Amino acid sequence: MAVPPQIDLPAVPGAMSDHSFPASTKVRRLVRACLLAALACGLLRAQEYSFRDFVTADGLGNLSVLKLYQDHIGFLWISTENGIFRYDGDRIEAFGEAQGLPPTSGVAFAETPNGSLLVGSKIGLYRFSGNRFVRLGVPFASVSWDQGLQADGHGSVWAGTDEGLFRLAFKPGSDDFTAQRVYPAEGAAPEQAHGVFLDGSGVWFGCGKWLCLLDNGTVKTLGKDDGLPGASLPAILKDRDGDLWVRVRNGSMLERPAGETRFRTPQTPIPPETLTGAHDLDSDGRILLGSPSGLLLQTAKGWQLVDQHAGLHGGVFAAFEDRQHSLWIGTGGRGLIQWRGYRTWENYTSSSGLPSDNVYEILPMQDGTVWAGTEAGLIRGTPRTVGMEWTRVPGLQDVPVHSLQMDAQGNLWASTAARGVARLNPKTNHVDWFGEAQGLTGKWCFTIRMDRQQRLWVATDAGVFVASPPYRNFARVAELPASWFWTVAEGADGTIWAGGADGLFALTSEGAHWRHLTHADGLSNQEVVSIGPDAYGAVWVGYHYGGGIDRVHLTATGAHIETKLQRPGSDGLIYFLGFDHAGRLWAGTEKGVDVLENGHWAHYDSSDGLVWDDCDIGGFAAGPDGSIWIGTGGGLSRFRPQAETAAPVTAQVVFTALRMGRTDILGLSNPAFRQNAGALVARFAAPEAPRSRSLLFRYRIEGAGTAWTETAQRQLEFARLAPGSYRLEVEVEGAQGDWSPLEAAYSFEILNPWYRSNWVFVLYLLLPAAVVWIVFRMRTAAAWNRELELQRLVEERTRELREANETLLRLSTLDPLTGLANRRIFDQSLTREYARLKRSKTTLALILFDVDQFKSLNDTEGHQKGDEYLVAVARALAHVARRQTDVAARIGGEEFALVLPETDADGAVHIAEQVRAAVEEMRLPHPASIVGPHLTVSAGVAMSSAQNWLSPEALMAAADQALYRAKSQGRNRVESAG
Repeated sequence: MAVPPQIDLPAVPGAMSDHSFPASTKVRRLVRACLLAALACGLLRAQEYSFRDFVTADGLGNLSVLKLYQDHIGFLWISTENGIFRYDGDRIEAFGEAQGLPPTSGVAFAETPNGSLLVGSKIGLYRFSGNRFVRLGVPFASVSWDQGLQADGHGSVWAGTDEGLFRLAFKPGSDDFTAQRVYPAEGAAPEQAHGVFLDGSGVWFGCGKWLCLLDNGTVKTLGKDDGLPGASLPAILKDRDGDLWVRVRNGSMLERPAGETRFRTPQTPIPPETLTGAHDLDSDGRILLGSPSGLLLQTAKGWQLVDQHAGLHGGVFAAFEDRQHSLWIGTGGRGLIQWRGYRTWENYTSSSGLPSDNVYEILPMQDGTVWAGTEAGLIRGTPRTVGMEWTRVPGLQDVPVHSLQMDAQGNLWASTAARGVARLNPKTNHVDWFGEAQGLTGKWCFTIRMDRQQRLWVATDAGVFVASPPYRNFARVAELPASWFWTVAEGADGTIWAGGADGLFALTSEGAHWRHLTHADGLSNQEVVSIGPDAYGAVWVGYHYGGGIDRVHLTATGAHIETKLQRPGSDGLIYFLGFDHAGRLWAGTEKGVDVLENGHWAHYDSSDGLVWDDCDIGGFAAGPDGSIWIGTGGGLSRFRPQAETAAPVTAQVVFTALRMGRTDILGLSNPAFRQNAGALVARFAAPEAPRSRSLLFRYRIEGAGTAWTETAQRQLEFARLAPGSYRLEVEVEGAQGDWSPLEAAYSFEILNPWYRSNWVFVLYLLLPAAVVWIVFRMRTAAAWNRELELQRLVEERTRELREANETLLRLSTLDPLTGLANRRIFDQSLTREYARLKRSKTTLALILFDVDQFKSLNDTEGHQKGDEYLVAVARALAHVARRQTDVAARIGGEEFALVLPETDADGAVHIAEQVRAAVEEMRLPHPASIVGPHLTVSAGVAMSSAQNWLSPEALMAAADQALYRAKSQGRNRVESAG
């Protein structure tokens, strides 16, 4: 993946048309083509970004996304070519006819002052109330879907409609409103209004084939004399520089720079007439333009094109930055894409110029260049207009470089694995090596540091070594053991710290002897991997094999040790510890990066934009420009902290569905139900909570005497509640471990049964007068009771028999170990889907999976471990088989299968790759595997369709042949039958 550089195309003089000046136009087009070709050539070695795709398997029913909108709660609303959808941070839900909204292609969104969502398009104007859409009675039939609804923040919503421009004035605290046509004036013939845009100048809108500005009750019209083409304008925006942008229906994009009076064609790297979809602004006021090639970003240095070279595939129809600063991109046929870490994270891997994806220490320089040690040698990064250009350093190629240090003479020192220490003259590229001949007997040199006395310290596999100017020889520090040392650092007070397999060692500036601290002295672990000196003379210490983070401060008689200071829930390896220029502590782990600021931890991983979760030893550097460099086992990341311009958003929990039995009760207020109405089912979300995929909720029911119960689930079910008044409350955990005050709450009542109602109590008062009659009826009542008891016994026995039959049926259809469908159900499902395939003329995909080297696993680790791994693989299959028609089955010992109706070959390969990657990411140890150190699976994919019809046996054979190719070509891969 790569990103093109930002470029400023030269202005084309004049406004020559193709018809008037065909030769000149051809020349200009040739020049533009050459520039774009040159642009594409530079893409291959630029930075990469982190994208996440949302497609049909995620609940998005249509993959052509036309419009995006975030409401005040945080829900992301998605308008497509066939209906609208809502993303709640965890799942995508469709909203259509079942929720009161007729089928439609493309809608405009806005919110009323009361917070209700408005949706407008050719079907009219609808308001979202409860969990349904309700059509509003308005004096117009349709709304321009592109940009036809805009709220002004002062109690009104402006609408561009088929009848003109309307102002919907809402009453305070209510969704009641009045609709007034503003343009054309009352009494005049209707004229269609299109895009609506509000700024300090007034209300801009497309009026017929012109552009209008409503200011202080006066409408000013702009047309051909102002550079407009005389066509409808469905979208209007003004960027941070005050430039006014309009999109012409079935035409191009035009801009009117601030201070000018005429519109003109913008100079973009993509021809303006090919720009597609709507345009929008990010939180910095930069304009975002969609194109068939990708996304165009307006920057101070020109235009940046983000396309397939950066991992963004497909034409862009819409772009939108949410309040958590994720950029959402709507594509034409490839679904919804989330740009994680937008404007904050940029990444580099072997695809963008690195010789290896394993990146260790990074050394940023004042001039913007960056040195980085990798598993395949030393590289130097040079700033480009966008990103960095990486070059390998001669003489330090193909050798693992772990640590870097610059001396006072401008020489770069590099510690390497297996070759000792190298000194590089950056001006001449001359390299001097230091090894056994110079006293450095350690081969694996992990950390090299220069102290304030210009002594050079090296932590190695054979102890710690030191050299003084002019650095001709190294001497081992005899007081320290000749064992593995991972790290060495100088504290703020001049103390030299060294950490390794035997603990932590310290040499104070005035001391003559090293002080030794171990697990027995209070350290949380023995093997020290990372040391981060702070500004107060203490050091932060991270460990190998767990133990978290400690803070150590030497005292006159010993040491004061604060233990277990790591982020809650993070207690694994600590690969690096370092402070940036703002005083924040950065800790690299195998699960991302933790950051401590003002006593609170934050966390970043690949879901935020980090290139890879598994950090590398020493892989941290704070650049002079305030950026942070992170080295990982999957590439190099650069983090640019963004100043927050708004107060942090407090996470709010909302109910997305509430049912009592089969009744939707989300829109009801304080309802009452009979005791036999059914179970209460509540589904909820916290759209703007941090770490939306690993949220922790807690809930309770006031009235039932229940305490708070924590859960990671997003759905609750309560059955057989006793009569009484209840209040269901759900809260979400915030970023700092506190519980958000914006809870979801729902009050309801379970009614008393009839025999506990008031009229029954009245009847009880009349009981003495009815004693004689009751005695007379006792025999009849006794007989009736005996009949009821017999009926109860029969019903109870019937229920037991039914439950037993259900248990037998379940045992006959499920694999007892994994819980997946067994071979018999797999065969039945495949036969059934083939019968459906003949009728529906769609597609049917089959994926066969085989656990690599499974026999070796059983032979070496035992069958119990093999069974545990089979269950883990089964969970991965069940996770992707989300649709009701999908079938995940275990068809043999280590063989699994997925039957995927209405899935083409590409979709099946994508799902197979998801399963393969999920199993690989589990990192289940498999020492006997020839594929790698962890458990892997191989997959074969085959597809049958009306055009390429295969019998069930032929489809099975094709998938099996593809699986055989995957195994014969090295395993841990997916092969398709073609």
